[in-house]
Amino acid sequence: MKAQMMARRSMMAKPLRRGWSGIGAAALLAISHGQILAQQPTNILPPDPAPVSAPAPASIQNDACSYLNATRNNCTNTRRVTIGWRLNIEAEQDLLWRMITRNQKARVGWPAEFEISRAEPGSKTLVLIDMKNGPAGSTETEEAASYRGPDHETGEAARAGRAIVIGELDDPRLADNFDQALQNLIRIRALGLLTSQWRRDEFALCLERVDRECPEEDGSDFSLLLPGEEARFGLRNVSDPDTAGSRPSYVYVLMVTPDNQVRVILTPDDAGGQPLASGQIAINRRETITLQDGRTRFFTLIREAPFEPGVIVRDPVSGQRRFDCSAGREPVLCSALSGENIALPPSWPEGPVYWTMAEQSVIVTRKQQFAAGGGRTAKAGFAPWQAQIFSNQTYSKKQIDADTALGPKGRMLEKQTDYQLYHRCGGSLIAPGIVLTAAHCVAKGPTVEGGQVLRTREVRLGTQDLSQPGAVYRIVAVVVHKGYRTNSQRDDIALLRIVPKVGVAPQVAVRLAHEVPGFPRATPGAPISVLGWGFTGVVERGERHEMTRDGPQFAVARLQIADLQAFDPAECARIPGYGDIFKTICAVSRSDRRDGSTAFSCRGDSGGPVVRQRGAQIVQVGLVSGGVGCGAIENGQQNPSRFVDLALYGGWIEGAKKLVRSLTNEVRPYP
Repeated sequence: MKAQMMARRSMMAKPLRRGWSGIGAAALLAISHGQILAQQPTNILPPDPAPVSAPAPASIQNDACSYLNATRNNCTNTRRVTIGWRLNIEAEQDLLWRMITRNQKARVGWPAEFEISRAEPGSKTLVLIDMKNGPAGSTETEEAASYRGPDHETGEAARAGRAIVIGELDDPRLADNFDQALQNLIRIRALGLLTSQWRRDEFALCLERVDRECPEEDGSDFSLLLPGEEARFGLRNVSDPDTAGSRPSYVYVLMVTPDNQVRVILTPDDAGGQPLASGQIAINRRETITLQDGRTRFFTLIREAPFEPGVIVRDPVSGQRRFDCSAGREPVLCSALSGENIALPPSWPEGPVYWTMAEQSVIVTRKQQFAAGGGRTAKAGFAPWQAQIFSNQTYSKKQIDADTALGPKGRMLEKQTDYQLYHRCGGSLIAPGIVLTAAHCVAKGPTVEGGQVLRTREVRLGTQDLSQPGAVYRIVAVVVHKGYRTNSQRDDIALLRIVPKVGVAPQVAVRLAHEVPGFPRATPGAPISVLGWGFTGVVERGERHEMTRDGPQFAVARLQIADLQAFDPAECARIPGYGDIFKTICAVSRSDRRDGSTAFSCRGDSGGPVVRQRGAQIVQVGLVSGGVGCGAIENGQQNPSRFVDLALYGGWIEGAKKLVRSLTNEVRPYP
C-alpha cells in the first residue's frame, strides 16, 4: 500500500525546568520528503466556549480539583471539557445529558470540543469525535478519512474529527466507556501542557520496520513506513557533546496513537538503566508498534535522575509498562504521565528533579490507492458483525527458535505480535450465536479432524482492531458443507455455534443475500467490497504468502475494506488455476479506478464477508474462499479473488442453522 508520510513537531516558546507554567499555543510543521509544506499555529487548549447549562454544583467543582489542594486553595481556573452531540442522536439527549454531567471533568456546551454521534444513520453505536484535532492532515482524501459524520458537509468539513467508539446505546457500560475515552483525551491534553522545545532537538526518533535496524546516525526516514506495519521504537541522543549544557539524561517516552490510546514505550531500562549520552540509542526490543493511519505522538520526558523504583510497573493484564502514582511521588507530574486523577490546571508546580518534556509526531496516511489488498481502514462501527477466528494454541520458545533458524524460509514468528501469530480467518455473525465462515478455516475434509477445531479455535467479536480487546467466544458446534473437500474450493462454507467465554459483544447480525427479497445477484461488473485483517501485499503465482519479493508480511491490526467488482465467470474459468468455479463469485479491481492499482483478498481474509451496499442497506453476498496468489497481474489480467456466492446457498444456510443449534461439542457435515 502506497502511503504518504508527514512529520509534525510541536514547539513551545519557553524552556521547561523544575516545572513550567504552560502557554496554550504550538506551531505545527507539516513536512514531506524533507520539505516544509506548511506552518500553522494551533491551540493546545482552545478557548473556553460559553456554557449553555447551569453552573455545576460546588461539590462537583471541588471534587474535580481535589488533587490540587496541596498546591492551590481553589480550582476556579480548572476548565472542564465541553461536550455536544449531533442531531442524529438528539432523541437520546436525556441519556447523553446524564452521561456527560455525571463526569466531573465534562460539561454540555456548544461549540463543542468533542461531539457524540451515531457511527452510521440508525446505528446504535456511538462515537466521540474530536472537533479540534481532525484526521491525519490535508493530504488525506475524504474516502480515506476514518470517519465521516452524517451531519457533515462534503470536503474539509467531512474530514473534521476522528471518531472514538464509545459503545452501544443499550450497553450498560456506555457511561463508563465514555468516562475512559474522555480520561484518555484529558490525559493527552495534560501531556501537551508539559511540552517544551527546550532540548527537543537533542533526541531523534527511530521508528523502523522490525526487519530493519535503526540508522547509525540521526533518526529514521518516516517515508519508508506504511500503515498496518509492525515497527520497533528507539530514541537516539543526537546532541553535540561539546555544547554547553549537553549531558546524559534519563528518558521516558509515551506514545499516543491516532485513536488516543497512551502507552509507555521506552524507559531507562531500555538503555540498561543508564542515562542516555550523546551518540547512544535506547531501543525497545520487548514489544513492537502497529502503525495506524493518522497522527502518532511521542512525548519524551527527559530527566536528570530516574524515577524512584516502583513508579514504572507492568500491567498484569496487558503486560505493558505504565506509571503507578500510588506512592505519591511527584504527584502532579506523575498524575499526567499515569492518567490517574487528571485535570487541566493552568500551571505545574516545581518538582524535586529537573526535567523537560518534548513532543514529536509521525503522521502515516494513505492516499486513495489500493496497491495492497485494497486496504483502506473500515470506518468506526462499519462492521459490528465482523468476526475473527483465532488459534488459542500458543507457540513455545522452542518452536519460535526453530522457525527463526530457518531464516527467510520460516514464518518470521519472532517478528509477529500475538494477534498476528494467532489470527487465522474471518467470519460474520449471521444470527445470535451463529458465525458463517469458510469450510477450509475449520475443516480438512467433509469432517473436521476429530473435532479438534472445538479445542484449538475461538472467535472474537466486538472489535475492528485486533490490537484491542473484544469479546471472546468458544466454538461449541460446527456444521461443514458435505460437498467440501481438502484442496478444493467447492462448497467452501461452514457454520459455527459460539458461546461467551470472556465478555459479551452486541449481537449485531449482517443480513444475507437470500434474506432480502429481490436483492440483486453479484453479476459481472457488480460493485462489491471485501473485509478482513489478512495480508496486504501482492503475491505472485507460486510465491509464498508470508515472504514475497517485497519482504515478509503479516496480518494487520485494523479491519480493512477493499472495493472490487464481480468478474465474468467464463473468463475466470479460463485462467489457469480457476477451472472449477462452481457457485463462485470471481472478483477483480473495479474498472472505474483511476490510479491503476489493484484490490484483492489474501491469506487471513478467508471466511470473511463480501458485502454489497445499496443505499443505506449493507448485505453480505459472499465469503472469502481463495484465489491464485493475491492480486498479481498476469498477461495483462489480474488474478481474481474467489468468493462463495451466498445467493446460491440460502437453503443450505437455513438448514445448517437449525442443525448447528441442536449440536453441542460436535462437528457434523450437512448436505
